[in-house]
Amino acid sequence: MNIVMRLFSSHIKYLIFIFGVLFASVAIAQDFSNKGREFWVGYGSHVNMYNSDGTVNNTNGGSQDMVLYFTSDQDADVTVEIPNTGWTRTYKVYANKVTTSEAIPKTGVADARITGEGKYDKSIHITSNVGIIAYTHIYNASVSGASLLFPVNTLGRDYYSVNYTQVSNARFSYDYSYVIATEDNTNIEIIPSVNTFNIPKGDTLRVTLNKGEIYNIFGRVIIPGTNTSARSTGEDLTGTRIRSIATASSPCKRIAVFSGSGKLSINCTTNGAGSADNYIQQAFPSSAWGRRYLTAPTNKMPYNFYRIIVSDPATKIKLNGAVLSSASLVNNFYYEYSSNTPNLIESDLPIMVAQYITTANSCGNNVIAGNGDPEMIYLSPIEQTINKVTINSTSNFNIGASYHFANIVIPKEGAASLKIDGVALSGGINHPQDANYLYFQPQLSAGSHTISSDSGFNAIAYGYGSAESYGYNAGTNVKDLYQTLSVNNQYAIEKNPITCKGSPFKAAITLPYKPISLKWKVQNYNDFINNAPVPISDTLINGKKIYKYILDTNIIYNTVGTFNFQVIANNPTTDGCSGEQEINFDLKVIAPPDGNFNFVTSNCIIDSVTLSDNTPVGDKPVYKYFWDFGDAKFFD
Repeated sequence: MNIVMRLFSSHIKYLIFIFGVLFASVAIAQDFSNKGREFWVGYGSHVNMYNSDGTVNNTNGGSQDMVLYFTSDQDADVTVEIPNTGWTRTYKVYANKVTTSEAIPKTGVADARITGEGKYDKSIHITSNVGIIAYTHIYNASVSGASLLFPVNTLGRDYYSVNYTQVSNARFSYDYSYVIATEDNTNIEIIPSVNTFNIPKGDTLRVTLNKGEIYNIFGRVIIPGTNTSARSTGEDLTGTRIRSIATASSPCKRIAVFSGSGKLSINCTTNGAGSADNYIQQAFPSSAWGRRYLTAPTNKMPYNFYRIIVSDPATKIKLNGAVLSSASLVNNFYYEYSSNTPNLIESDLPIMVAQYITTANSCGNNVIAGNGDPEMIYLSPIEQTINKVTINSTSNFNIGASYHFANIVIPKEGAASLKIDGVALSGGINHPQDANYLYFQPQLSAGSHTISSDSGFNAIAYGYGSAESYGYNAGTNVKDLYQTLSVNNQYAIEKNPITCKGSPFKAAITLPYKPISLKWKVQNYNDFINNAPVPISDTLINGKKIYKYILDTNIIYNTVGTFNFQVIANNPTTDGCSGEQEINFDLKVIAPPDGNFNFVTSNCIIDSVTLSDNTPVGDKPVYKYFWDFGDAKFFD
C-alpha cells in the first residue's frame, strides 16, 4: 500500500498496521480436523486371518497385511507402537509426501490382530511431533479396505456402529465393531443391535478398559456355509451403541470406535452372489453429525447404496426435497436407498450418511468389467468441511494405475481456487440438487495428491482393482457442534483458536446442559472455580438448547506458543456422561505484527511524500492499515 500526501508543517506521528488476527470484535471458535499428533487404531478382522476350519492362523498370521499411511504439510517425526507388546518403529515423514509404514505384526509376541470377540491389549498407537494425517489399510489379493484416522483431540464419547448387511462368498467373515480406550479406567457400555458372539441383542455389556485396550464384538454367524467358497451370512451390527460412561469416581473419557467386516458382498440381488471385499472405517462421534449432505456417485461405478443414520427415530429426513416415510426406517435407526445420481439429504436433527460401492459387475456397474468391489465410506456433512488435504491414492493391493479417483463437492464461489497438486481443477459439474454447488470427479495417478481451495469442501478418495477396491473420507472437520470453547478479544477478526502475544482476551464455553459447577484450568494461571455458573446466553442448535458461559477474567500471554485450556464441567443430566466432564482446548499465541514503512521525499516543504508499507510477512496477512499523521488519519 502506498500513500502520497503533502506534509507542510505536519510530521509523521506514528503508523500502526492491523493484521488478520487484530482489531475486530469476533469470537474465535475451536475447530478440529483429521490432522493431529496422536491416533489409535486396531488390526481389525480379515477373512484371511483364519484357517479353513475356522481356527486362527498363527503360523504366518494370514495372507493379509495392514499398513499405515502418513502425510503432512511439514516434515514430521512419527512413532508407531503397540504399547503392550513393546513393538516400536519410527518414521521420517517429508512434507507433502506419503510415507508408508512397514506391515503391522501379525505373528509372535507383537501380533496385533483382533481375531475374536472380547478384550485385547494390542492396539496401535501413533504419535508425531507435528500435525499429520493418517490412514490405515488392510489388504490382500482382491480383499482390501482403508480408513481415514481421527486424532485423539477430535474423539467423542458416544458412538453408533454403522456396517452393512453381512453376506459373503467365504466363511469366517464377520461384521465387527471395536472400541479403544485413550485413557486408563475408561468405563465402556455396549448395547448391540443384534446378537453378537457373546452378547444377546439389546443386552448391555459394561467393561473397564485401560489406555490402549480394545473390546471387539462380532455379529453372530447365521449361515456359516460348508466350505471356503460357500455363501455365508451374519448379523448386521448397524445401530449398536458404544459409549464411555461416567461413574462416581471417573468421568466420561474419549474413545475411538471402528466398524468393519472381514469380507462381504453388496449386490442388487437378495442372495449376495458375486465377489466380496473387506472394509474398515473409523466412526464419527454423534456430536459431529450434520443436517445437510450433498452426495455424488462414484466414478465408473455410479450405482451406490446409501444409509442415513438417525439417533432419534422422530428425525424428519428429506431426500431431494421429498420427505422419507417413517415406515421405511429400519430398526428405528437407518433409512437405506440406492442411486446412480447426485442427491441432497436434509434433516431437522443431526444424522450420519454412509455411501457404499457395490460388488464388481453388479447393479449395472459394468463400465470397468472385473474391477471394483464393495466399500463403505462415511460422508461429511456440509457443516464439516476442510480447505486442504493430502490424500494417498494407494496401489496396494494391485489397484489399477488408471483407476484412482476423488469426489469433491464445493461451493461455486470456491471452485475457481480449487487445485490438485497446485494445478487448477476443471470439469466441475453443477450439482442438480443445489445450484450453489459443483462436484468434481478427477481421475488420479497412484501416489500422494494435495487438494486445496480457499473455500471449504467435502471429499472422498477411492480406487478399483481386479475384484477389489479402497475408499475413505479424504478429510473432514470434526467439530463438536454443541460443546465449543472460544476466546474473545477486541482485535480478533477470524474464526481460529489464535491470539496475539500481549493481547488480553476472555474465554467462553458452550454446553448442551446447565452445569452444576465449572472449573477452568488455564495454563500459567491458578484454577478458576465457579460453583454456581449462570449462562450469559442460550441458543438453539439443531433443536437442542445450548448455553454459553464466560470466564470473566482477562487472560494474557506474553510469550509465543501453544497454551492449554481445560474446563471441568459437572453435568447434572442423566445421560452416560453425567458427572464431571473434561473438555480440552489448545490456544495458539503468535507474535503481533511488526509495522514498518518506507518514505520517499525531496525534503522540500511543499513537495509530496510517498509512504509505502514495508512490513515483513508474518503468520497472518495484512488486514487493514491505519496511518496517523497528527492532523489526518487514513484507513484502508
